[in-house]
Amino acid sequence: MVEEATLALSIQPNAVAILDKAVVFGGHTYTMHSQHWYDDGNFGFLVENTAFLLHRSFLARRSSVMADMFGLPQRASSQVTEAMETINDIPFVVLQDKANDFANVLDIIYTDITMAGERSDLDAATLLGIVQFANKYLFDKVKEWGVSQILSSRSLLVVETEELRSSLRDGSYSHPNFCVQVIQFARECSLPQFLPLAFYALATTDWRGKIETNQSFAETVLQYAREWMHRGALPGDELPSRLTPRMD
Repeated sequence: MVEEATLALSIQPNAVAILDKAVVFGGHTYTMHSQHWYDDGNFGFLVENTAFLLHRSFLARRSSVMADMFGLPQRASSQVTEAMETINDIPFVVLQDKANDFANVLDIIYTDITMAGERSDLDAATLLGIVQFANKYLFDKVKEWGVSQILSSRSLLVVETEELRSSLRDGSYSHPNFCVQVIQFARECSLPQFLPLAFYALATTDWRGKIETNQSFAETVLQYAREWMHRGALPGDELPSRLTPRMD
């Protein structure tokens, strides 16, 4: 019966409801997050296909952006896609973010012990997502912790070492899309210490045949590499005269 009700509501464009394990909003069904749906929560978030029910005061103490959002219950924030909608007397907003990034940040702030030490189970992509989300919503302590994890785990490199040369040969920096992700991350989060080696990798590695997307991606790679070349090489390194992508 619950599945039938969910289906019936999901095809109604203006339907809003909280069901057994899902939230229906605007004709779309969001699955309740297995951990971060708290029955005593008083503010909801809809992110990708996932629904979160959290605690307003708890988030507001840790994020000035969230605090501002909660202070404008009838207006859309610059961080959300729609104005707040009340479902069963609980306000919900739709965020333009990745559900996994949000969940990872919530894992950290709802369990303070997580920030007490290193987390070797988190890979570079996960840490980048955590820092980017924390930077966007001004979870300052989470951002600081995430950056420290990146540095201690050497997920991203900031100095030239044998580890860098190995990474350029067969590690993460040998893939141009990873380098572009690092550059976009560093710029978005104002972390310039991660830029030089990503530029260096793009400008000095033969990345022909490694492009996994389309021509526009290749052009982005060239743009970043050329920008790095205008900045100058790292000490002891010569700049290549050109980079010639081959898409076949």
